[in-house]
Amino acid sequence: MDEESFRRKLGEILGVMDHTAAERRDSDGDWSEQLRDSVARLHAAVDHLRLRVKYLVFDLEATRRENTYLRTMLDRASRGGEDGGRGPHE
Repeated sequence: MDEESFRRKLGEILGVMDHTAAERRDSDGDWSEQLRDSVARLHAAVDHLRLRVKYLVFDLEATRRENTYLRTMLDRASRGGEDGGRGPHE
């Protein structure tokens, strides 16, 4: 495809896009209101995603602390010898 045919096709595409945008503005009324609604929904979705990520990080940190605690208990039990880590009063 040479440069002239590329420019012609690009012009056709841009013309169709302009025509479609004009029709949409005429039929939908104020398209900026739709844009504001879309941005508000996107903002809410991002806020929800941020909250979910914070929860997942919190859960991951709690799981790591719990794993550390359980490993410590296992180490103590294995060092406890034959009594299975139980104290002398159990």
